Amino acid sequence: MKTYGPLFEDPAFALAFRTLQPPPERPTSLLVLLHGVGGDETNLASLAASAAPGTLVVMPRGPVALGPGAFGWFRVAFTESGPAINAEEAEASRRLLAEFIRQLQLRHGIDGDHAVVAGFSQGGILSASVALTEPERVAGFGILAGRILPEIEPRVAAPPRLARLRGFVAHGRLDEKLPVDWAHRASAWLSDLDVPHELRLYPAGHALGAAMQADFLRWLENPDARWNQRPKKGHPRQAGLPYEWKFTKMCPDGSGFGGESDGCGPVSVIRAGQKENCSVTGQLKAILRAFLPVSSTKTGYKRSQEDSVSCDRTMCVVTFQLVQMLVNYDHCAGND
Repeated sequence: MKTYGPLFEDPAFALAFRTLQPPPERPTSLLVLLHGVGGDETNLASLAASAAPGTLVVMPRGPVALGPGAFGWFRVAFTESGPAINAEEAEASRRLLAEFIRQLQLRHGIDGDHAVVAGFSQGGILSASVALTEPERVAGFGILAGRILPEIEPRVAAPPRLARLRGFVAHGRLDEKLPVDWAHRASAWLSDLDVPHELRLYPAGHALGAAMQADFLRWLENPDARWNQRPKKGHPRQAGLPYEWKFTKMCPDGSGFGGESDGCGPVSVIRAGQKENCSVTGQLKAILRAFLPVSSTKTGYKRSQEDSVSCDRTMCVVTFQLVQMLVNYDHCAGND
């Protein structure tokens, strides 16, 4: 019988959380489920229990304590003119949740293509906030009786980055807390952003009913969804290596790394796992071996003694030749 484990609190994670028990030995995907305001991480346990085998299901606790056993992601007042939120708390929670998902992915070796975040009410709000502002973090998101905060508009990613996302919006037509118009607004906004999504409405109030849960699980289990695809041969997750890849591209003149602001590429580092330390003869070498042999006819690259790497706990800064090789190798760069 599936149930949730004890509350896990560790400085290595941005949020306290529980996991569905027993967890898969080698998870193939990640599902993060978020509770609503005034609840706790156990509220979505019944939905969690229906997740597919191989899915690591994590239920974090909102960081804002509202009372005994009552937590949220931000404070909100329901007024005649609509919900009035504490925008600073909402933004802080968005950042915490994005970091928390990153930490889970590093710990368990699950990439963003195989991660989904969803939640009820305020949990759905946070799911959309993370997915639309950091779309590389997850492949899908579910808004169950929630909405998309207008306040995130300045941080929403550009449409090319959002193209990989898939959304699910579900709402009760009789919702007294968040009127159904919020679902229509969310759907319209996602359409404007060219984010493929489903909109489902029910003859119900502000609740996570059986029909809503069933539709969400059907959407989640879609065999064509990116998060349900098996990783390609040579993919680091298939080798059991926790990682987060960020790549630089070659500058137009071939001079080397592109920085954050020069337009040549996003970053000039490879984040490689959760090891206490790493070196070219340690973790990075293991990752490289998972991708290709000593030389590669695919990329025209041959390793040389000039290749080097310097690392701290989670970040490896490598020479340009190594980054060029990794960017050119399509499994590494994520060009599925």
